[in-house]
Amino acid sequence: MALIDRMMDNGFRQHFLRLGSAQKHGR
Repeated sequence: MALIDRMMDNGFRQHFLRLGSAQKHGR
């Protein structure tokens, strides 16, 4: 199921982006 795989990838990407921005603003 490529669709689910893509959705999971998007979720992980957004999660990591959010984490990165949070760390930048956190410090």
